[in-house]
Amino acid sequence: MSVYASYRRTTEALTMGPQQHEQELAHVLLTELLAYQFAMPVRWSETQSILFDNINVEKLVEFGPSPTLLSMAKKTLGQFNLESDAVNGIKRSLLSTSANYDDLRYDVPPPPEPETTESSPKPVSESSKPVSEAPVAQVAPPAKSDSPIPDVPVSALESVTALIASSLKKSASDIKLEDSIKFVSGGRSIVQNEIIGDMLEEFGPLADDVENIPLKELASTIQGTYDGKLKKCLRTRIEKMIGSKMPGSFDLISVRSYLSDKWGLASGRQDAILLIALGQQPSTRLKKNEDAESFFDSITQKYLDDAGLSRQRSATTASPQQTMLDSKVVQQIREEHSQLRRKIAALLSDDEESLPLSTSGGDLTEIQDKLDTYEKELGEDFCNGIKPIFKADHQRSYDSVWNWGHVDLLEEYYNLLENSASQDGLESAIDGLRNRASSRLKKARQYLLSKCCSLEYKGDEGVQKMLDKLSPKAINHINNRPPIVPLEARNSNIDGRPEGEVRAIKSPHILRRKGASWTPNQHLTTLMNLDGSVTSKMFSGKDILLTGAGPNSIGIVLLQSLLQEGARVVVTTTRAMPEAGPIYQKIFARHGADGSKLVVLPCNQGSKQDIENLITHIYDPTNGLGWDLDFIIPFAALAEKGREIDNIDSRSELAHRAMLTNVVRLMGAVKVAKESRGFRTRPAQVLLPLSPNHGTFGSDGLYSESKIGLMTLLNKWSSENWSDYLCLCGVIIGWTRGTGLMAANDAIAEEIAKRGVTTFSTEEMGKLIIGLMSDPVVSICQTECLLADFSGGMGSDPELAAFIAGIRNSMRQDEEIRRALADEEALDEGAIRCKPTTAPQPNPAPPSPPLVDLELGFPALPDYSTKIKPLNSKLDGMADLESVVVVVGFAEIGPWGNSRTRWEMELEGEFSIQGCIELAWMTGLIKHNQKPAPSANGAAATWIDAATDAPVHDREIKAKYEKQILEHTGLRLIEPSPLDHPNRDSKQFLQEVIVQHDLEPFSASFDTAMEFVREHGDKVKITQIAKSDQFSVHVKKGATLMIPKARIFDRIVGGQLPTGWDPTIYGLPQDLCESVDRCTQMALVCAAETFLSAGITDIYELYKTIHISELANCVGSGMGGGQSLQKLYRQRFLDRPVQSDILAEVFINTTGAWLNMLLMSSAGPTRTPVGACATALESLNQGFDLITSGAAKICLVGGFDDMTQDTSAEFANMKATNNSMADLERGRAPHETSRPCASSRKGFVESEGCGMQLLTSAKIALDLGLPIRSIVAHVQTASDGTGRSVPAPGKGIMVNVRETPNPNPSPLLDIDYRRRLLSHTLKSIRERQELFGTLSTPNSLDELTLATQREEKEARRRFGNSFHTHDTRISPLRGALAVWNLTADDIGVVSLHGTSTDLNEKNEVEVLHRQLQHLGRTPGNAALAVCQKYLTGHPKGAAAAWMLNGCCQILESGLVPGNRNLDNVDSALERWENLVFPDRTIRVGEVNAFSVTSFGFGQKGAQALGVHPQYVFATIGAAEYSAYARRRGERYARAKQHFQNTFYGGSLVVLKDSAPYSKEEKLRALTDASARFG
Repeated sequence: MSVYASYRRTTEALTMGPQQHEQELAHVLLTELLAYQFAMPVRWSETQSILFDNINVEKLVEFGPSPTLLSMAKKTLGQFNLESDAVNGIKRSLLSTSANYDDLRYDVPPPPEPETTESSPKPVSESSKPVSEAPVAQVAPPAKSDSPIPDVPVSALESVTALIASSLKKSASDIKLEDSIKFVSGGRSIVQNEIIGDMLEEFGPLADDVENIPLKELASTIQGTYDGKLKKCLRTRIEKMIGSKMPGSFDLISVRSYLSDKWGLASGRQDAILLIALGQQPSTRLKKNEDAESFFDSITQKYLDDAGLSRQRSATTASPQQTMLDSKVVQQIREEHSQLRRKIAALLSDDEESLPLSTSGGDLTEIQDKLDTYEKELGEDFCNGIKPIFKADHQRSYDSVWNWGHVDLLEEYYNLLENSASQDGLESAIDGLRNRASSRLKKARQYLLSKCCSLEYKGDEGVQKMLDKLSPKAINHINNRPPIVPLEARNSNIDGRPEGEVRAIKSPHILRRKGASWTPNQHLTTLMNLDGSVTSKMFSGKDILLTGAGPNSIGIVLLQSLLQEGARVVVTTTRAMPEAGPIYQKIFARHGADGSKLVVLPCNQGSKQDIENLITHIYDPTNGLGWDLDFIIPFAALAEKGREIDNIDSRSELAHRAMLTNVVRLMGAVKVAKESRGFRTRPAQVLLPLSPNHGTFGSDGLYSESKIGLMTLLNKWSSENWSDYLCLCGVIIGWTRGTGLMAANDAIAEEIAKRGVTTFSTEEMGKLIIGLMSDPVVSICQTECLLADFSGGMGSDPELAAFIAGIRNSMRQDEEIRRALADEEALDEGAIRCKPTTAPQPNPAPPSPPLVDLELGFPALPDYSTKIKPLNSKLDGMADLESVVVVVGFAEIGPWGNSRTRWEMELEGEFSIQGCIELAWMTGLIKHNQKPAPSANGAAATWIDAATDAPVHDREIKAKYEKQILEHTGLRLIEPSPLDHPNRDSKQFLQEVIVQHDLEPFSASFDTAMEFVREHGDKVKITQIAKSDQFSVHVKKGATLMIPKARIFDRIVGGQLPTGWDPTIYGLPQDLCESVDRCTQMALVCAAETFLSAGITDIYELYKTIHISELANCVGSGMGGGQSLQKLYRQRFLDRPVQSDILAEVFINTTGAWLNMLLMSSAGPTRTPVGACATALESLNQGFDLITSGAAKICLVGGFDDMTQDTSAEFANMKATNNSMADLERGRAPHETSRPCASSRKGFVESEGCGMQLLTSAKIALDLGLPIRSIVAHVQTASDGTGRSVPAPGKGIMVNVRETPNPNPSPLLDIDYRRRLLSHTLKSIRERQELFGTLSTPNSLDELTLATQREEKEARRRFGNSFHTHDTRISPLRGALAVWNLTADDIGVVSLHGTSTDLNEKNEVEVLHRQLQHLGRTPGNAALAVCQKYLTGHPKGAAAAWMLNGCCQILESGLVPGNRNLDNVDSALERWENLVFPDRTIRVGEVNAFSVTSFGFGQKGAQALGVHPQYVFATIGAAEYSAYARRRGERYARAKQHFQNTFYGGSLVVLKDSAPYSKEEKLRALTDASARFG
């Protein structure tokens, strides 16, 4: 190649053009290559390796009489490269001059002869013609024809093909239209998801299962709504291609101008050319405009040929007026014109910056005047109150009845076991469960019933009673709702009035029109079923629209009843969805029956647009619900209290519009929707909310007018033409206590009843209205309008308003009298005590609460006699405690602070006072008061406010700081770090730009100036500035610059550490924090707290018991130091200050090194797992193996990861994370963006932090008095087999239940059987010891004792810990459970990886269900699923560590936290009945075992099995347990004191400056296994 380069330079130096030397050049090049080949030894094998493996040559040409070398190359490729080429998509072409001469031949056509005319210019010399260097064949564009080419927009097929081709970096011609997206993606889910995401962005909503639809069929589906215009995705790719592959002066405008001028193509066909170019981009940037023109010429010519539009020159000779200008001249003119405009703009910019860009000042004034006029006329309340809020994508749907019924059953069951269930609550729960009967619920009831009948739970009569009431037989004989007691009877003896007078009070009844009046009809009244005997699921299959269902309203009671009867209900709300959603979700979860569904939509009944859009959405079968309404209940209302006729304001008009005008509009919109769809036979019943208050009360604005106005609809029903679509029933609603409109009058309700007016509760009124919706009443209502009078006599008393006013006046007088008497008593009391008092003394201040006793959190020890002794008979001595792995300590740093504060939020949804203290302290809001002074109440303040130095008491911290803490913890809007873009919704990129004209010079040092020269060469000119050591740098035209730009960044929600978290508060020196990565800072703090949670205040104390080589470190990470990576690549590239040893901080094992150097000083095993999202479980696995194998006795395990904008962007590119910006636009709050297992989940939300556990052998824990938090019974990782997707979850962990099929279970699973074997073995060992003991010499007695101990340990392992290993009849999980005499039924909790991605939850839940099913779990015994990431987000490497910490806290507390973001469970999970998904905390009392699963990118599946620590306690006797408890108590006291000292001026992290041994002892410390220190 050097010969070629030399010859090329020589040729270019000649005056003649290089085109004349192409043949000579080829001759010289071939000669030199052949000479080289003949002169050197043949090394064809190595040559092939370089060609095919290193360079990846795709086309190989052999010159010679026969294809000898090609034959050998074909064999090599078939033997070594066939599979790799197929995987990587490499297609190789092997050609020879002997066999493929025609394919290789390239004929340069002669230049066209110029057309001559009388005025034609002289021909240009051959040497002056510009020649392109690009390897693109020149195609002469035809002259414009007499008729222009008709323009057509691009088709959906062209856009789809171009988008996929550019995504796959292929030509559009290589894409087969019969293939699907899944096929062309090669099974790689990342590529597939990226293509689908881009198509959604370009084309909008797509069909379901879009990845499996052939491209041609998909394009035809899209074509129906496609307008032929390129959207953002394709436009961006085209702009990027033009910017990166075309010359700097050949921008997109130039491309379109060229295609228009030279080829006569309009915008539609120009788009088609650009789409084709996307798949045929040059490999490098074209340097000259001529190259770019040739590139587009070749594409355009082929496009026109394929379309049958090849243009012919006009037959007539072109006249001088028709002569076309040369494109280069046109381009030059455009550039000069553009430069001139820029110069003029620069000159005018200073003077005209203030000129408006668009609308003139006069227009703006006119618009503002109109707006002012409207607001003055209508009022501010009206203008604000009619604003539309309807957004279809804010819809929240609830239909997972199957799950909530199961959760309610378990909750009531456990409440009864704890004797914490109230009778009323129990009856309500039973009623709700009856309506949700299903096969799943039937199996759960049967399991609980069998459990209740067992010896363990015998005597729980409450449980038995509840389960009996849920039997199918009992359900069939119970009515759905209780009868309504006649209301007049309820008030008959209030004031001793005569019975006849009481009967005169009107009871609820239905009226029928007779002529112009309405008369009561007893027959219709009986149809309301006031006795409560209703048909089960009376609203099943009915679609209902309900407005005005706010808290404490009649509507909310109606909603509950409708859901209980199986209805599908649309509820509208004006509340923000994050506030309204949980309210209605709880109602559905409690009252939803089988077949029911609740849809919540934002809608302002005062807005005409909202009313119309709401009905359109309900009836739209494509983008909406596709329902046909059976009932309409427009109960939305606005209070107008205090407004008389002289004060009718804009709020009154708004209320009138909402309660009358828009109710009519709502009915009209439903009529139009039904009519347009031909729904004439299913009229919707409208319940018109009327009132007996026709001005009786007064001072209520236009309320009465609105209600009277609705009465006219009862007449219009027969006089207008919409009776086929709507039927009406007016409801005169009486005094209803507790509603928003009547709440102020509740105090006088009792007095009103004495007057003979019946008042109703919301429940009573709701049941009456439900009676109007029964089938008999609705049937009559379809033939005539009905009127229901539920006024309770309220409208028949003309003096009611005066009576009410008198009551209120009397109540005010009574209050004044009571106040005066109280003052008098205070004066008398003062006189008696000789202490004059002019006013009553305020209540004495409550005594100051004691200081908060900050708890470290050791688990409570179970009582030996009641909890452990029953297990001891089976487990005593049945395990080798040196091989049993236990968790003795854990800690975490995350979005909610530490493990204690995270647990509080996970469990209760709020912080305790201690939680607030800890978070306020760690975030720098408060600090310890070094000089406390007694306050007015005598107690000194422990804390001072960090900002003001004001004293703060413990009891004040929650009220003062909790709101601020909540705003800056958990999942929230990201607060950018200094290394990210300063705006959370922007991400910086660099755009390559070629300078179009010389830039203004700038000054720099000589070294810096020379750096510019090295990069830009002759495009930069430097000159020294006179009398200065600075140089002037001139960037010239043609230089390439990288200009920063910011793209929209839509991952704006994350789980960052609490704002203000500062590692120096824990004791880390500032200089250390500045030199190590933030992940290392988190790890140091987390490790110190992990040891402290185990009661270890000084790590060196461990070396009194173990050798320094027996403390292991297995802490790992998914990606390592994120901020250090940013500094290494981004900051260094931008030439910003970066520490010189930043490379060391990037290594993942560096953090582990810092842990050992600064805290542990161990010489034990060190392993650094890198398992992506499963890192923490892989770390646990390694620690487990080290301890069980005897390589270590104590091990620190866990994981950590940071969160940076760069990693977040890459997760976004993989379509793995939640597009939080889109989620917020859909009405989700930041804390709602992570929704594991929910039907609305949209991807995981990234977070950051660190989590760790301290593992030891059970013997070490018992000997040292360490708190045992969980037994690690089993842990294993697994891969997932073949595939093409790195992040796709798999089913590899099913190997944890692998076993040889056997109809008969192994007898080894019976612990009694193993105990007998163990006893026999131990007896044999002791007999052998006695036998050999009599024959041994004194010197060999010690060895005999050691041998016996080894054999006994081995026996306990063989029949205890490891009895199942190497026995293929027993699966690892089954055996691990059987070690502790447990079965699959004892796994009470499964902590899910639960990332909130679609595929993960479907895969994980199925795997766990099948595992439990394979292990023989009893049907109906569903394990409670915990999804912690709803709260914390996904921290990658730390994820499983936090999950394991949570499971340890579950074992300790007996409380299982729910997934509070689980608004509706994915229906795809319903079939996996071994799991149930709670949304609230359930007190289960005791959990025997739990499972933790984790799935990491790169086929890292992992699972851990934990067991309650009481089972390891059951292996020892009472005396040993008592001694352990004493040692543990002493350790706890020391640890708690150290923990509290941390807050009161001490340090949690105490860095070590020296090893636990002296320098002289170092060699002995490393080589002497008996060396102990401390």
